Amino acid sequence: MFVEEMTRFSGWISATPASQLVQAVGGYVPAVQSLHILAIALLLASASMLSLRLLGLMNRSLAVAVVGERFRRPVWLGVGVLVLSGLALLLAEPERSLVSQVYQLKMVMLVIAVLLTLRVQKAVSRNAASWDAARHVPVKVRAPALASLLLWIAIIFAGRWIAYAQY
Repeated sequence: MFVEEMTRFSGWISATPASQLVQAVGGYVPAVQSLHILAIALLLASASMLSLRLLGLMNRSLAVAVVGERFRRPVWLGVGVLVLSGLALLLAEPERSLVSQVYQLKMVMLVIAVLLTLRVQKAVSRNAASWDAARHVPVKVRAPALASLLLWIAIIFAGRWIAYAQY
C-alpha cells in the first residue's frame, strides 16, 4: 500500500510544471548534485570536528565552547543547503527517490541525525564551560555525538546507494 501511494505521489510530482521544467533543463541534476556534495562536505567536516572534540579524539587544546561555536553555523548551513538541494533533486527525479527503500531509510536517518545534532549542540552551548573546567565531557553527550557522526556517514552512504538500489 505504501509503495503504491509513493508511486502515485512521485508520478504526481513528476507531472507538475515545476518538475517538468527542471527535467527539461540540461545539466540541472549534475549541477544540483555538485552543490549537494559540497554541502555534505561542509556538514560532515563541521560535525566531525565537534564530535571528535567531544569524544576527546582531537583538538584537546581547544575549549569545547570554542569548537562548538566555531562549527555551529557551518553545520546548520550544510543542513540547510542539503535540504534545499535535496528537494531540488527530488523535484527532478521523484520516481527515483520516493519509492526507494534506501531513500526512505535515508530520510529516517536524516531526521534522527538532525535531532541528535541539535541535542548535542544545545548541550554544548549550555555546558561547555563546565566541561572545559572539569576537562571531561559526560558520556550522555559523547554517545549522541558519536551516534550523530555515524548517522551522517550512514546518510552519505545511503544517498550514494540510492542510485544502485533499484538494480
